Parts: sequence; structure tokens; C-alpha cells
Amino acid sequence: MAQSDKDGSSKSPRFQFSNFLSDDRLEEIASAVKASPKGRLVFNVIYLLAGNGHYRGASSIADAAQIVNDELHLRGLLSEKEVLAPKLVYFPEMLSGVQARLIEWCARDLYESLSRLLFFQYSWNDASRSLATSSRLDAASLLTRRIVEQGRLKRHLDGVVVAAHFIPADVLAKHPQYSNRLAFVSLDDVVYPHFVRKETQNYFVGSKRSKEDVVRALAVYGISGKDAARRVSITGQPVSPRSIKGAPWNPSDWEYWDGSRPPRYVIAMGGAGAQLPQMEALLSSYTKYKGKRPEIVFYVGHHTEAASRLESLGGPEGTRVAKFQSRTDGIDTLHHEIRRADVLITKPSELCFYPLPVYSLPPIGFHEELNLAAAILERRGGPLNSLWTLPIDPLEELASMEEDLLRMQKRSLFENPNLSGAFQTVYRACKLAPSAQASQ
Repeated sequence: MAQSDKDGSSKSPRFQFSNFLSDDRLEEIASAVKASPKGRLVFNVIYLLAGNGHYRGASSIADAAQIVNDELHLRGLLSEKEVLAPKLVYFPEMLSGVQARLIEWCARDLYESLSRLLFFQYSWNDASRSLATSSRLDAASLLTRRIVEQGRLKRHLDGVVVAAHFIPADVLAKHPQYSNRLAFVSLDDVVYPHFVRKETQNYFVGSKRSKEDVVRALAVYGISGKDAARRVSITGQPVSPRSIKGAPWNPSDWEYWDGSRPPRYVIAMGGAGAQLPQMEALLSSYTKYKGKRPEIVFYVGHHTEAASRLESLGGPEGTRVAKFQSRTDGIDTLHHEIRRADVLITKPSELCFYPLPVYSLPPIGFHEELNLAAAILERRGGPLNSLWTLPIDPLEELASMEEDLLRMQKRSLFENPNLSGAFQTVYRACKLAPSAQASQ
């Protein structure tokens, strides 16, 4: 728990590794590694660049696997030559040239164009239309699946395989050499029926409600009862280990707000860049606001045009635009910003389950609405409020919450069940290693 001084105020948190993975589970992972060929267990995490979330989730799981490997060596549970070796794999690189280009176009360009289009429609329509917008985005996903469904793989992966998108899981599950050592991990609270295929033997999900989604979808294929339930493991949302303040593996760049400075907010843009209107509104509000102002970081990632738009408005002191040339570098650097942030403002993607107070931007599609509901009603994310639906100036709302910030921070860190999600995903995946299954 957080330390306290004499007057009871909260100090910087400090965690032990056991807060994230038990000693028994570490020993089980070590046994799976030792029993692997040449004492090397390759831990493949596959992603698609369909928005930023899939890469962000994949890199979070790969980070957790590397941290586990380091901890195993630190404790002497593995020798120098024995290793749990995480590897991020971009799925199009496993396909032929034509298929790779097609899937990149569908998963990235078509998906993101539809996201931007549907965001602007959604912003002018009633929330009840969100299901229709989700259906159109799902059509882009289904088209992508059709392109690669019959394709040949040009690359083989040893070890265990975790897919952070349903399309790689679909394709690999149809190949017998992968079926028992492959898992699909859901990064949202909702698991749509078309995410589920009878060939996929293992699903890692964030909640009991998500597990029920998968079990219902499997019933369509005649798989029910215990047979369906055994395929699904509740691992929690795989939040990035690099975002957790006070974690033992993180550098000392994290900060925990103690009231001695203005609060620091990070507003994050998604992969499609649809949050630009909200960022412009907040920057305009900030320029005009006369009260005590927080510090705000406008995180735009690889969207350089959005950065230029914001910079052209003339950012006052206390604001900063964070931009990057590379999408992957930008996502990695976001974790640094989050470690220094006091509040995160984001659309209800997988980020709404991260361990700090969160304000929500408007959801795009049904899955984001359910993420929002899960974070609020089931309290599985940081304390979450809906910023852009409030009938007052958004900056006034941000400035007024300062007195509650310490309580909100403490709750989001110490009551968040997703802190260990990425590590539980690593544990469950290592149990799929052929060596681990042989010993069961």
C-alpha cells in the first residue's frame, strides 16, 4: 500500500514484484522455460496496426514477458543460457507480398478512414446509432479476414503465440501446428461474435462478462458447457507495466502528485486521429480560462498534421504538444507521459483500464461504450468520468477536481485489478508451451 506520513497524506507508492505475479507462478514459468528446447521459450506476440490499441496491447504483453524473464534470472530460477524470449511480430510479415500489402491497407488505412468518418457522424447523432457505426467498422475487419483466410504463411513461429488481434488468431488457428500453443487476447471489454472461431482453443479476456461473450459465441459452433468454459481464461486487461507508478522495474521518471504543483493532464489521440476537435476545444478553453490552470500535454503520437493544427493555435504556457515521427515510437513514449501524468483524458479504448484517474472522450462504436460502462460500473479501471458531456466548461471541471485527486490516484492504483493483467497473460500463455502441457 501507499506509504503515509503523520498527517495521513499519501506518499509515492512502492510495489513488490509479488503484487503482479506470485512466486508459485514464477516457478511454473521457469519450469516451462527449462523444459523447452535448449532452455529457450520463444514468446511471440502478434499485432496488426488497426488503430494504436492492438500494438499498444501487444507491446504491453511483450514488456511483461521481458520483465518476467529478468526477474527469473535475478532470482536464480533460470541459468544464463535459459531464457524466456519475447518477440513482437507484425502479422503482415508472415504473409506473401500481395496479401501483406492488402491486409495493411484494410487493417490500417481503410479502418482508420472509417473511424474518422464515423466519429464525425457520431458526434452529431444520438448515441443509439453507435451500434450501426460499430457494424461498419466490423465490415472492414471482416473484409480483412477474407483476404488472408485462405493464405499461406511464409514464416513459422516456434514457442507460444499470443495474438492481440482476432485476424492473426483466426489464420494461425487453422494450422494444426499452432492450435494448442496459440491464444487470442481481447483488449476490450466486449468480445464480438466474429472475434470467436471454433478452431481457436484459447481466449484470454479481461472480465467475467467478456468470458460470457466468448462462451455464447462458441455455442454457435456447438461448443458449450465445460468444453467452452475451459477455452477461456480471465487474465484481466493487459495494461502496460511501463505505465504503473512505483513498479519495481520502472525508471525513476514517474511522479505521484502531492499537491505541491498544478495537476498534469495528458489527453491522448487515438490511431485514427479523431480526437482533434476535442483537443482544439480544450486548448481554446485553456487560452481563455482565468482561473488556476493545470498543465496539459496534448499527445498526438504520429499525427503530425494534428500537431501542426494545435501549434498554429498558439499554445500558452502550461501546455505542450507531444508528437513523434514513428507510430511505434510514439506509443512507447506515451507510457513515459502516463508515468508523469496525474489524469489521463482518452477515448474509452484499452487505456481507460490504466491505473490513473481517467476522463472519457466520446466513444466510437459499441465496444467503446461497453469499455466505458465496465470502467465506471464495474470499477475495473481508474476512476472515470465523462468529460465532454458535462454542461460546463471542461477546463473548469478539470480545475475543480484538484482536492479529490489524491484520493482518486490512490484508488486507481491500489484497487485496480488490471495491474497484473499483462503478467497473468504471460503466465497463462507459458502454460501453453508444449513442454508445459506435457508435464500436466
